Amino acid sequence: MKRWPDHSGNLMVEVLISIAVLMLFSLGLSNLAIANGRAVDQSAAVTRAVNYARQTMEQVVAIKHQDWHDLADMAPAANYRVTNISGSWQLQAAPAEDLGEGYQRRIAIDEGRRRSGQLDQAGSDPDPLTRFVTVTVEWVEDGVNKNYVLHTYLTNWKGQ
Repeated sequence: MKRWPDHSGNLMVEVLISIAVLMLFSLGLSNLAIANGRAVDQSAAVTRAVNYARQTMEQVVAIKHQDWHDLADMAPAANYRVTNISGSWQLQAAPAEDLGEGYQRRIAIDEGRRRSGQLDQAGSDPDPLTRFVTVTVEWVEDGVNKNYVLHTYLTNWKGQ
């Protein structure tokens, strides 16, 4: 009669190996989920900053369309904020504007410059009919200062 080899305890070893493999797999998935959560939070923070900057730039463009001189008469190298007074957007000199949730916004308006007839902020020829607008949104994320900067040129090409 043939005797079967003694396999007592093999089932226990197989169960322990299966549990260890499952734990390693679960640990990898949890790390992936945590990294994904951080990426989503970072993406949401940047999206919020982009939206604040775009909203502000649209308000500055609206000011330009209301009256070019409201924009052209701003002192260069100063910080501004947009306010709505009686249904009309206006620029006011002010330090960085606190937007809540840790975000701050600054608007800078400088005279446009040209080089060889082309718009170029590094150029030496001032253009009195052009303004270079910079909107900066700043926030702190995980102890690191972050910012989003949006630039555009606004012109009074009609000379109005």
